[in-house]
Amino acid sequence: MNLIKILLLSLCLASCLKTTEEIQKESQADSPVIELDQSKIMMSNLINKNKEMEEQIMLLHGKIDDLKYSNTTKSNEATGENTEQARIDKLEIDFKNLKDEVEKQREFIKKVTDNLVIIQRSLQKR
Repeated sequence: MNLIKILLLSLCLASCLKTTEEIQKESQADSPVIELDQSKIMMSNLINKNKEMEEQIMLLHGKIDDLKYSNTTKSNEATGENTEQARIDKLEIDFKNLKDEVEKQREFIKKVTDNLVIIQRSLQKR
């Protein structure tokens, strides 16, 4: 009698448990959706960062123009010219570096977008 109770109990417990295969299927089904959500968040953050960098570039460009103008209108004192020219040179380098960074961000965003499209298509086929 005890043996029957033990067998029935173990049969009930075993039938309630998910198989390893079922668990793997569920996790695989959830994984692309989670990755897609994370990719969307990352994409949004990158777009915001890209906009901020473009704004910084525009500000630096304006500062460069202002400095060039003020440099041409100031007297031709050697010390004054050297200081202003050094600031202009530094701003031009900063401008170029930001421009390069924005281009890298654009390339990265394009890659992420392409990957998101691939993931979305694969999810739609399911």
